[in-house]
Amino acid sequence: NARFLAVLADRLHAARARLAELYAYPDTEPGRYR
Repeated sequence: NARFLAVLADRLHAARARLAELYAYPDTEPGRYR
């Protein structure tokens, strides 16, 4: 069960990392994040 939580946390971290990349580079869609 602990391993399941570890995998879940890892996926959540990866998802947050992707969102951080999107917010860090708003030039891909100008004006959307402003």
